[in-house]
Amino acid sequence: MTGCFLALACPALGQVSVGLTFRVQAHHPDGRPVLDLQPYEVVIAQDGVGCPVVDMERVGWPLKVVLLLDDSTWMQGYLVHLRNSLGNFVDALPTGAEIAVVAMSNRPDELEFITDREEVGQRLGQYLVKNYVRASSARALHEVLEALYLTDAEGPVIAVVAGDAPAPIGRDELDETIERILNLGATVDTLALRPPRVRPADGLALRFSEMTNGWSRRLGRPSPAVGDLLGEMGAAIARRAGDGANHYLVTCEPQSNTLDSESFGAGVLREGVDVRVNGQVIPVVGQ
Repeated sequence: MTGCFLALACPALGQVSVGLTFRVQAHHPDGRPVLDLQPYEVVIAQDGVGCPVVDMERVGWPLKVVLLLDDSTWMQGYLVHLRNSLGNFVDALPTGAEIAVVAMSNRPDELEFITDREEVGQRLGQYLVKNYVRASSARALHEVLEALYLTDAEGPVIAVVAGDAPAPIGRDELDETIERILNLGATVDTLALRPPRVRPADGLALRFSEMTNGWSRRLGRPSPAVGDLLGEMGAAIARRAGDGANHYLVTCEPQSNTLDSESFGAGVLREGVDVRVNGQVIPVVGQ
């Protein structure tokens, strides 16, 4: 079937009195959210058998953005460009976006989200590179996601500005990080700034950006282009957010009550759109 998207064993968002509810997002290739999705375009199956869609509602949550900044020695050459242009990122975000600024070397147990742009600017003005610090994007993402669990975030964005070199991370920690990304419906956007003459393999931030259909770019040397890319990343987040109501809660009537042992699939019957179900990016089939 042309334009069919399929997720196997997709975890249910929750069980309500009339059935199971899934969180569905759809975006156009340019990042704009699909705001006119109809119930007949959503297909949910249980062990391969279709489940009737009994309710569908377009909802929105406040846009929460964590700006995760690498402040290790890798960023030394980029410091001037970052301090001059981090405001480009903030200016591109939609009005009302809640922003938490976090340095990788000093990650708080709780995230403080603020909407006042002047206060955000003051915090960005405190950004400095610490020559004695080595940062790990993998560990920082794991701890930020843990802190996000303590908030009421739905579909948060983690904007990573970092060297993003590969770093050791245990299998259990990696699996837990992936699970948190999916459960929160998070998107990871990454601007990878590499020191001159250093070409490391991609770290986890870039890989998570690919996994979540996030924005990503790499820059191989300090340049004023940093400012343009920061603005581009903020604009991409703004396009995805749309008017704020860019999630669909789709409720279906399951085929049986033995839900724990069942495999569920969810699909959207529309060509040319990117789809996430309960945070998981759904590959296109049949095109």
